[in-house]
Amino acid sequence: MTAPIVLEKLDLSVERFDGPDLRYQVYDDIDEPPSYRADYARLAQRLSQLGLSEQDIAFAFAVSVATIDDWKRNHSEFRSALETGMLYANCSAGLALLRRALGAWTTVNTVIRGKIVALNRQIPPDTNALIKWLTTHDPENWE
Repeated sequence: MTAPIVLEKLDLSVERFDGPDLRYQVYDDIDEPPSYRADYARLAQRLSQLGLSEQDIAFAFAVSVATIDDWKRNHSEFRSALETGMLYANCSAGLALLRRALGAWTTVNTVIRGKIVALNRQIPPDTNALIKWLTTHDPENWE
């Protein structure tokens, strides 16, 4: 059984990595690229579910993007984990866009006369979100 993955040890508060391009980091004879561990697949899936790009994931693992590419090529479980995580993130974003496009009802807690009251609030449909959804999912009819 593998040890549980602890996400708290990673600093995910960084908005985006704007440092040097690590895709072409060169390892000399002394420095070896980090070796792959089986628990990396699960962690990579969770990071990609959060919407992190491969460059961000490489930064979280302290490796180059080329190393991430090598791991994807040589370890099918790592590649599948990244794809599954990105699919989850994309579906979540698509669902949020669809809800915004169609409008929705939400419950908001507010204080009225010293008591917490749950109020239903309507979020009106957004035509721009609807156009984006339709042009993405039905481009033949909505160009």
